[in-house]
Amino acid sequence: MEAEATVLGVAYRFDGALTRRRFAIDLSSRFLFTYRSHFEPLGKKRLRSDKGWGCTLRAMQMLLAEGFSRAALGRQWRLWPSVPPPPAYGDILERFQDAQVAPFSVHSLALSGTIASKIPLGKWLGPHTAARAAVFAARAAGHNVCGLEHTHDIHRADSFPTDGDDDDFEMVRADEPEEESTPDVSVDTASHGPLLPIYISTDQLVDLGKVRFLSREWATAVVVLVPTRIGADQVPEALFGEIRRVLSVPCTLGIVGGVKRGARYFVGYTGDDCLLAFDPHRTQRALSRSAEDISYEASAHERPTRVQQIPFRRIDPNMCLGFLCKGDEDLLDCASVAAGADSPPGALFSACGLESLPQRST
Repeated sequence: MEAEATVLGVAYRFDGALTRRRFAIDLSSRFLFTYRSHFEPLGKKRLRSDKGWGCTLRAMQMLLAEGFSRAALGRQWRLWPSVPPPPAYGDILERFQDAQVAPFSVHSLALSGTIASKIPLGKWLGPHTAARAAVFAARAAGHNVCGLEHTHDIHRADSFPTDGDDDDFEMVRADEPEEESTPDVSVDTASHGPLLPIYISTDQLVDLGKVRFLSREWATAVVVLVPTRIGADQVPEALFGEIRRVLSVPCTLGIVGGVKRGARYFVGYTGDDCLLAFDPHRTQRALSRSAEDISYEASAHERPTRVQQIPFRRIDPNMCLGFLCKGDEDLLDCASVAAGADSPPGALFSACGLESLPQRST
């Protein structure tokens, strides 16, 4: 592995065992949502698994869960083996249970995806449609949302093929191996915690003023989703640096994207050549639990234990960027990675409304 890495805005220089341990704990404190089997029947077809079609929805779940965690627990919070997780952690997992009642379950996202794209239930959805499905699901769950009225036919931009076998990307150990047994826990879906507003951009343009308004001027954080396409068949090498910049700012939530064989959740990068990604292409038996039942051991099926290193040249140009904006500083960070006068052609996204923000002091 490279001597340096960045994970969701936090830089690591591997100059000793302590830094490597911090890096591993950081990764294993993120969320991992994978294919599931034996979940509640979904739709008229009574689907019991999302294997083969739900990888992008799982990647979108990971990005959303990171946003909810960041808002509730902060970026520096870590999941330690010897420390019980706080109630907020269990509440976040509960929102993504594989059940009809969970607001961001694969059931809710898949059904929202059919509304967003007219693609039949049980068919693969790309990052653009998954982003719109997430906003539809959020609105149905009572979240304030902005941008749906201007996003139309975005599923046409979704390009990379559906799933296949796992690729031979290098795997980096993040923690102890996952347990193979499934914890037997009960269902309790009484509460799903604070409802963060969600903004989705239009035509790769982020209106910073609308994000600020959605926060009611920072009474609450806002999840910002930016569906984008950068290139025809592959990402131009000139834009590799732009992707690194997105993953380096403190407000980043990562990127839902993919490779030839399916979706990934990109959480960082090593050096100049590789992205770090979580892979949802592992089928596990569905879990059901209440927020009170969460423990470090019981969360084993939702904790990353390995991360893939994927060369930039292998990623698909179709992706969705995520940010969590909690104040004007975060909006200014978003603006700093948006297209500017010095950006290469075809940059990831652009921003407007900067004139409405207080400027940083020099």
